[in-house]
Amino acid sequence: MVHNHAGLFLLRVCAMTKERRIAVIGGGASGLAAAWRLEQAGVRAVVYEQSSNVGGLLDTASLGGVKLDTAVQLLSSTYTRLFELATECGVRALLVRASGRDAMWRKGTAQEITYGNVPSMVTSGALPTLLKLRLGAKYLPFLTMQAGALDANDPASSGGGAFDMESIATWGAREVGEDFVEYLAYPLLAAYYGSPPEATSASFYHALARVGMDVEVYAVHGGMSALAAGIERALVTRGAVVRTGVAVSAVAQQDDAWIVAADGVTESFDAVIVATPPHVAHALLAAVPAAHALRAWLGQMDTRPAATIGVVLEGGMRAQYFGVSFPRVDSPGDRVVALALQQNKPAGLTPPGMSAVVVFPSPDAVARIATMNAADAMAFIAPSLESVYPGIMARVRASEVYAGDARYRSLAPGFVRRIQELRNVSMPKGLAVAGDYTMAPTVEGAVRSGERAAAAVLMTG
Repeated sequence: MVHNHAGLFLLRVCAMTKERRIAVIGGGASGLAAAWRLEQAGVRAVVYEQSSNVGGLLDTASLGGVKLDTAVQLLSSTYTRLFELATECGVRALLVRASGRDAMWRKGTAQEITYGNVPSMVTSGALPTLLKLRLGAKYLPFLTMQAGALDANDPASSGGGAFDMESIATWGAREVGEDFVEYLAYPLLAAYYGSPPEATSASFYHALARVGMDVEVYAVHGGMSALAAGIERALVTRGAVVRTGVAVSAVAQQDDAWIVAADGVTESFDAVIVATPPHVAHALLAAVPAAHALRAWLGQMDTRPAATIGVVLEGGMRAQYFGVSFPRVDSPGDRVVALALQQNKPAGLTPPGMSAVVVFPSPDAVARIATMNAADAMAFIAPSLESVYPGIMARVRASEVYAGDARYRSLAPGFVRRIQELRNVSMPKGLAVAGDYTMAPTVEGAVRSGERAAAAVLMTG
């Protein structure tokens, strides 16, 4: 929806001719954070978002009478800048503490476990005994002493390069054992980042594990979209212009001005923040000669499609855990890596008598499922679902595939180094890029990148 009709928008532009105006292309977490910091600095932000709603991966879908979060499921207590943003925008109350209670499929059953809770990890049947002994004797001390400074939301600024040139599969098999790779590294990385351990920097995994030693998790009441919509409302109240359903086709530099072309209309701005996926930013800046070095860096950012499957069920689920993950060494891990039970989040998403599950495909299956319709996708994953919850397919009332182009970022060895290289890239005056790929593939990384981009363009004024 467009919050400012064309006539009202033109009147406001005329009234602000002496004000500094900055375009923010992309209304995901990074773009919203950038716009908020600009407005706080007294600069008018104009946000362009090609989708019908802001939020990006903070997405909640309505399906068959329930709501479900299609991408981001929970928020970490380490997301300090996101929590600050929510507080300033008046929507902090939407963030509700969740139990962190999960499960892992092992020996034909779901073994409950609370990750990050040492007593739970020691007593749970989710992990092999030898692995638990090695975790206590070697990996937990390693995280405390050698990886204690790592920040999963900003690895490039927290010494994250120390283990960056080796995969966590190689490091883990050598230092802890194969069970470490299969039962700890694979389920986490495959479910939430679409990245198998063999293609993930050891530094990034260590940073995630370090955070997991002491973390709380939060759901969003009404779903992740409610958080994004709340930030959007706060922006509009401050005077920002938020244009949804508007696709930007190109960005150009003309003397000291930046020209943004969108839906056949061009506008001039004092600066521009491109808060889009890297391949989109690369294309948008094709007509900016001064952005040659930046486009070369953007062109090296590998991305892959992502997909989840939403499934609405008649009746409730007896399980008390929120998520259950599947090691690839144990069926049904070949097609599905995790299930997220929406009714077990304190978010008010499912009405009584109904339940919903978000299915995360295994990395090998994501690209295939991303091109399927709902019926074919359900047929593909049905054996996996039935092996976990016998009879579940007879209870399905609705299903949908939620696919996104280029949502997954490459976390391969050298991941932290590639982020660090951006600091040395020559940037045209008045231009900044933002997005989780410039900092860390987390919501917090996106927020921090947006704030950093806002600070950069404000300094050029």
